[in-house]
Amino acid sequence: METLPSLQIGQHIARYPIIQGGMGIRISGSHLAAAVANAGGVGVVSGVGLGLNSPYFDPNESNPRIRREQFFEANRLALIDELQTARQLSPDGIIGVNVMVVARDYETLVRTSAEQGVNLIISGAGLPPNPHKISLKRGVGGIFLGMPPL
Repeated sequence: METLPSLQIGQHIARYPIIQGGMGIRISGSHLAAAVANAGGVGVVSGVGLGLNSPYFDPNESNPRIRREQFFEANRLALIDELQTARQLSPDGIIGVNVMVVARDYETLVRTSAEQGVNLIISGAGLPPNPHKISLKRGVGGIFLGMPPL
């Protein structure tokens, strides 16, 4: 029986070459990411639309400007919650975040992820404009995985 090789991304080594996909809006949340990381893969929290189903967003807000501002702040705060929970559940695992470049709050979510100490950031739906500046400034270790749009 063959064994799977480990996967090295920068200084991080996953026991298995498995990166959990960032499935949006609370599918790739903290619990799934932590379970994958604890099993020896790379767990990924999706940074898409987290604020919609959080205590930080009021869908009944009638003012569209306030609701829009509230939406972006709710995304940021909900991402912090998800990343902190993932890290608590998997203190030694490799935890990443997937943030779509086309998201209006892309830079905020990337900076927030870096401040929370994620091990890597995966960016899809475009190429990150300045990944080296964000990663080096915030201490993620310079690990960005990007995919150009199809």
